[in-house]
Order: sequence, then C-alpha cells, then structure tokens
Amino acid sequence: MKKIYTLLVILVFLAFATQLSGQDTLKPIGWITYPSDVNWSVDKFTKKAVTIKKAPAEWTFDAGTFVLSEIWDKIGTENEIKNNTRSEGGDLYQKDVFGTTWKAFYDNEFLYIGLKYVDMNQQVPNENKGFEICFQTKYYDRYEPGWQKAQSIQGKNKQYARYLQLGGGKTRLVATASGATLDEFNSSNGITGTWENNANVLTSLGDPLNEFFTWEIDGDNTIWAMVRYSFADHMYYLTDEFAADEASNRTAFNPVDKDTISWEVKNNASNVTGSEIEYWWNSDVNDGFEAIYYNGYLIFGTEVWGSTGIREDNLVDQTGVYLTGNVLHLKGIDRTDLTVYSLLGQHVCSAENVTELDVSGLRQGFYIVKIGNQSQSYKIVIR
Repeated sequence: MKKIYTLLVILVFLAFATQLSGQDTLKPIGWITYPSDVNWSVDKFTKKAVTIKKAPAEWTFDAGTFVLSEIWDKIGTENEIKNNTRSEGGDLYQKDVFGTTWKAFYDNEFLYIGLKYVDMNQQVPNENKGFEICFQTKYYDRYEPGWQKAQSIQGKNKQYARYLQLGGGKTRLVATASGATLDEFNSSNGITGTWENNANVLTSLGDPLNEFFTWEIDGDNTIWAMVRYSFADHMYYLTDEFAADEASNRTAFNPVDKDTISWEVKNNASNVTGSEIEYWWNSDVNDGFEAIYYNGYLIFGTEVWGSTGIREDNLVDQTGVYLTGNVLHLKGIDRTDLTVYSLLGQHVCSAENVTELDVSGLRQGFYIVKIGNQSQSYKIVIR
C-alpha cells in the first residue's frame, strides 16, 4: 500500500511539473488522436474549404510554353488572401488594387497552385514580394493536446501537427531582381523541435527549378506564379509514422484515396523601408504554418475545367449534389432518394423521392451523400 501511495505522489508531482513547464521540454504526445466525432471545425477554429477541379485528360504541362494567365479564368474561383496578421508596413489590401489570390487544380500526378499578386500602384517593390504554401497530406484534421500550452516556438514545434513524418511542409517563393527563387521547403521535426529543410523533397525538385514553379510579371504590375507539387515526390507521407523516412515506407499522396488535405496560403511583402506586411487565406494569426488547427481544407473534386476543344459544360461528372445554404440539391437528376452519412458511416438523415434535402440540423463538418442506388458517393462540407 505504501508503494502505491508513493507512486501516486510521484505521478501528481510529474503532472504538476508538466503544467509549469508549458510542455516545452516533453517528447511529443501527438500520436494520440482525438475521437473522430469531435467537430474541431466548430469547436476550435472556423475553416474554409475549397474544392478544386481536375485538368482535362489531354492537357499537359510544358514549362517552356506555360502561361498561367491564359488558363486563370478556367480553373475555378479566386480565393482572396486578405487576413492581415502583420501590418508594420501598413494594411494595403484593396481588391483589384493590392492583394493576392490563389486557385488550384490537379491531374493524375501533380497538384498545381496558381498565385496572382496584384499591385497596380506599385506600393511594394516586386523584389519584396513572396508566397508561402502550407499543407499536410496524411491528416486534414489532427491536433496536439499540448500545442496551445507550449510557451515557446520550440515547444510548439514539438507538439504540433506538421511533423516531417506526416507529409507536411511549408514552401516559400521569394521574388528576386531577375524573377523568383524557391527559398525553402521546410517542415518541423517534432522530436527535436526544429524547423528543417526536407532534404528528400528538395532533392526531388530537380534542375531547372522552373519545372517546379513559374513566375511572370505583366505590364499591370501583376505577378503570375505557379507551383507544381508531385504527389509521389513532394506530397508523400510515411506509411509507418514511427519508422524511417525511406522509399519503402513512403505512401504517395493519391486524391482518389484522400480527397481532402490541410491547406493554407500566405502573402509576404515589405514596403520600401523594409517593414513587414503579410496576409493569410484562412488563418487570422501568423500560425498557419505551425498547426493544422489554423489551416483550411483543399478538396480534390471530380469536375474537369474546360480547355481548347472542351466546352465548359462538358464535365466528367454530370450528376451529383451541391449545397445552397443549408439545402442539398440534386444535379442532373430530377428526383431520387438521398441519404447522408457521417465520415464514420453513421446515418444522419435521409429522404425518399425528393428533389432537395434540408440539412440545417447537421453540425458543421464533412459528410458523405449517397444518391439513390448509385455506387458513387459524394463528399459535402457544411459550414
């Protein structure tokens, strides 16, 4: 009995010491996952979700002839990067005058991110402009119990969600006098609490770098940049999170298997005096690169964007569902049965022989919709 009492005292002391330290010096405990029925998008942080289109089968990328502005209007809706989190150089955002937007699409091997940086009045020198792209491919929702308690950046790095093993990283493009350069492809080694360039990714980028990204400036002082990520080389994750980063332990990202990833884009700038200016797409603090907690979602849809020889309405997926407010509508079908499931496969609501379904009673988050007796299912996001 005395031994049990002594052990309890020691455990209480250790727990108290942990609280005092802010968990900065502890090995990460993030391999513990939260219950899947916890809706973090509601309980913790509001997240945007963007569904991107797929490139037509006959479309190919050629670094020598690719011009982003020529396909910009075809590949989807602009996503404004306007959450100001650092304004020593002033809050300059004004739609169509100063600011950045992004779009994305994909094919069978690559994710393409289009970036547009507008500065009509040249308020910031071109060489002071840049972008950061943050993603994590293994889990689109994953949170560390100790992350918010950590008192230092190193402590947060030990606790947060973007480990090297999880296929996450932060890419930074920085303008130069002659164009732009890839400044880093960093991710956190959670155990050491340090930011490190991911050597495997950097090695795979190849030479020249324009096979990885393009950067052009037009006569209206608008930068058109595109980054191309390989599913196998840049977006892979470790099959066994505890094992070494070796080819045999890597799983290439596949949007068919995982159609949603954690996602964030940042606009970097500084004015003529060097004072910093930055904006985020989803985050409202300068922590989008640190934790999935602040990142939005990128969803790989089945719709195909139009190109030469393909009408805009000639889509692969002519049937399906879409949301308007809290009402689920049919696309390409007059009337049928609709059934909605949680991501765990639990039935949450349904209706027979209908044209639409009211889903206002559902919590915010991801759901799976089945249409009649179709074998294909559809993912929706209720915000």
